[in-house]
Amino acid sequence: MIKRLLILALTTAILSACSSGKRLLENGQYDEAVITAANRLRQDPDNNKAKHTLKAAYAYAKDFHLKNISNGMASQDIYKWESVVNDYTQLNMLSDEIRRCPACLSITPNPYYASTDLNQAKNKAAETRYALGEKSMQANTRNEARQAYEHFLACKRFVPNFKDVSEKIKEAKYQATLKVLVEPIPMHSNLLKLSNDFFENKIHESLTRMADNEFVRFYTQPEAESMGLKEPDHVIRLTFDDFIIGQTSVKETVVPCKKDSVEVAKDRDGKPIYGTVTAEFHQFKKVVASTGLLDFKVMDKKTRATITNEKFPGTFNWFCEWGYYNGDSRALSTAQLDLSKNKEMMPPPPQDLFIEFCKPIHEQVGNKIRAFYRNF
Repeated sequence: MIKRLLILALTTAILSACSSGKRLLENGQYDEAVITAANRLRQDPDNNKAKHTLKAAYAYAKDFHLKNISNGMASQDIYKWESVVNDYTQLNMLSDEIRRCPACLSITPNPYYASTDLNQAKNKAAETRYALGEKSMQANTRNEARQAYEHFLACKRFVPNFKDVSEKIKEAKYQATLKVLVEPIPMHSNLLKLSNDFFENKIHESLTRMADNEFVRFYTQPEAESMGLKEPDHVIRLTFDDFIIGQTSVKETVVPCKKDSVEVAKDRDGKPIYGTVTAEFHQFKKVVASTGLLDFKVMDKKTRATITNEKFPGTFNWFCEWGYYNGDSRALSTAQLDLSKNKEMMPPPPQDLFIEFCKPIHEQVGNKIRAFYRNF
C-alpha cells in the first residue's frame, strides 16, 4: 500500500512539473520553462512533454535574449552595456542548465554560450561606470562622491581588477563620508578624571559600533590628529553644566510595634499564658544622591553654527538601610528583624558614583547621535 502511494505521489509530481513547465512556456516565461523542463529531464530522461517544452522554450529564450542584446547595443541608454551583460549572463546560465542534463543535450546539443562577448560587454559596462565615477568626483561634493562610490562599486562588480578601481572606491568613500570630531569632555577634577575618561570611552565605543549610516565616521581627538584630519565637517561638544556627587541624607523612622496572642509565660500546670508584647523599632535609611546635566551640541566646523543642542540629565541614588529596637523582638516583623542585623555601610567612592549617574546620560547621548546622523 505504501509503495503504491509513493509511486502515485511521484507520478503526480512529474505530471505537475510537466504541466507547470508548459504553463510557463505559454505565459512567455521562457527561461523559467527551460529550467523547469531541464530539472524534470534529469529525473525522467524519457519524459516527452518535458522534451517538447525544453526544445520550444529554449528556442524562444535564445531568440528573446539575442534580440535584447542587439537592441541594447543600438540603444542610446548610458547603461546599455549592463542590460547586455544581463542578457548574456542569462543565456550562459541556460546553457549551463542544459549541459548538466544529458537528456537535454540530445535535444539541444549546442546551446549558445557567450564567453568573449560577455567579457567584452562587462568591460564596456565597467568603463562606463568608471567614467561616471570620475565625473562625479570632479564635483567635489559629498553627495557626488557618494554617487561616485556607487559607480566604482558597480565597475568592480563587472571587472574586479579594472584599472585602479579599488583605490577609487576608497577615495570616493572617504570623500562621501561625513567626518565628525568628538571633542574631549572638559574635567577639572583630578579625582574624577579617570571616571570621566571611562564615560568618554563608553561614548566612543558606542559610536564605533554604530552602523546606521556607513557614510558617517566619528573621530576622537587623537584619531583626528594621527590621521591628519584638520577640517572635520561636524564637531560634537559635550560638557557638564553641573554635577553633584555624594549628596547624603539620613532619615530615621521610629515605629511602635505590638503583637497579640504571644506566649509570655506558663501557669503552674505548664500551660502557656498568652499576652501582648511590644517594642520600638528605629529604622534608618541613608541615601547618597549623585546627579549631573550634560550639554550636547553639534556644530558645523566651517560656519561654526550650532546645528543641534540638547541637555541630558542623569541621576543615581545609592542607599542602605539598617535599624535597632528596644523591647521584645517577638513584636517585630521578619523584615524588621532582618534590618536589625544590618549595619550602616559606607557609600561607593565618588569615582564610582560619577560612573553610575553617567550611565543614563550615555544611553541618551547614543540614541540622540544615532537618530541625528541616521539620514546624513
